Amino acid sequence: FRRDAAGSKWEVYIMGTLQYVMINVFGILIMGLILYKLNTEENKEVAVYFTFRGIVLNSILFFSTDALWSLIDAGYLSVGTVGAYIINSIYFSCSVVIPMFFVMLAEKITGNEIFKEKSRRVILYLPALLFCGILLINPWTDWIFGIKEGNVYYRGDYHIVQEVISYVYLALVAYIAIKKIVKKEEREVGVALVQVIVPPAVFGVFQLVIKDVPMICVGITFAALMLYLYTFNG
Repeated sequence: FRRDAAGSKWEVYIMGTLQYVMINVFGILIMGLILYKLNTEENKEVAVYFTFRGIVLNSILFFSTDALWSLIDAGYLSVGTVGAYIINSIYFSCSVVIPMFFVMLAEKITGNEIFKEKSRRVILYLPALLFCGILLINPWTDWIFGIKEGNVYYRGDYHIVQEVISYVYLALVAYIAIKKIVKKEEREVGVALVQVIVPPAVFGVFQLVIKDVPMICVGITFAALMLYLYTFNG
C-alpha cells in the first residue's frame, strides 16, 4: 500500500478494508454465477441440485456478512450492539452449515450415504444445530464472540468450537473420498473430492494467521467452482 509523506496509517487501513470487501464481493459474484448455472442446468439430479444450492446460498450469506462487518469495523457503517451480534451470528452459523452441506453433497455424488438413515442423519445435523443454539444465547454468554462498546469485536473463550466443528465435517468428506480412492474403479470421484476440500481446509488455516484477507472466502469459492465443474461438467 502507498504511504504519503506523513506515513498515513489511515490510508493503508482504508485500502485494506476495501480490498477485503472486494474479495468477498468477487466471491459473491462467482457464487451468483454458479447459482445461475445450476438453475439453468438440464437433466440435473434433484437431490444434488438442492444440496449444492445449500452450499451456494449459505456461501453468499457468509461472504456478505463478512464484507458487511469489515465495513462496520472500519467505521464506514454503524449498527447497534444487537445488529452487531446478529451479523456475526449469521456469519458463524454459515461457517459450520457450509461444510455440513459439503458432507451431504459428497454423499450424493458418491452414492455412499453414511447418514442416510434418520438416526444417523440426526448425528450429521447435531453439531451444526448445537452450535447455532449456542449462538442464540451467545449475546448473554459471549462464549463464541463478544461485542464491546463501540462495536469492538473480540473472540470468546470457546471460539475454537467453530473451527473444530467445521474441520470435523471436512474430515468426514475426506473419509468418504478415501473410501472411494481405495476402490480403484471409483478412484476418480474420490480424488475429485479430496481436491475440493483442500482449498477450504488450507485457506481456513491461513485465515487464522492472515487477518487482512478473507482467505476462507477464496477457499470456499475455489471448492464450489471445482465441485460444480466436476458434478455438472465432469
